[in-house]
Amino acid sequence: MTEVSMETCKQACLKNCSCKAAFFTYYSNVSDGEYVLRSELFTMKTVDPLSFNASVFIKVQKVGSPPSSHGSHQVAIVVGSTIGTIMLLLGVSIGFIMYVVHRRKRDAEMEEDYLDQVPGMPTRFSYEELKIATEKFSKNLGEGGFGSVFEGTLGDGTKIAVKCLEGLAHIKKIISS
Repeated sequence: MTEVSMETCKQACLKNCSCKAAFFTYYSNVSDGEYVLRSELFTMKTVDPLSFNASVFIKVQKVGSPPSSHGSHQVAIVVGSTIGTIMLLLGVSIGFIMYVVHRRKRDAEMEEDYLDQVPGMPTRFSYEELKIATEKFSKNLGEGGFGSVFEGTLGDGTKIAVKCLEGLAHIKKIISS
């Protein structure tokens, strides 16, 4: 307890976060008294108003007013919501990209299957099939404009000539012409 004015008592409680109530007691002069700050307020039954003059100031929170720690809680909500939204958008974007890639791949496979069904189209072979037919490209027939030509034999005995293109520049020239 210290001797102070009633206003000093009020301000001391307002500036102290843990203060719930301030008891100000004085005898004859309001500007000269003692105060006690309380962090808990259970009852006022023990205060004897006949022995001295007293004022009690109880700190109350305004309705709708956030508590002092609410600012950091609000920041946490904003940061959490922002991160959640970013993660959701990232997930949706990745899902969309995977869908588009899968769809293009499926469409390309369907197109290849369709081309294999068209009458008069040349037969298409995989690299592994050509490697087996040419005995690992061992019988070189000569050099062409874009690469070497190899002799091969299909499983049914049909003789073939396979041109092995060298370098991507040659492939781009063939595709564009």
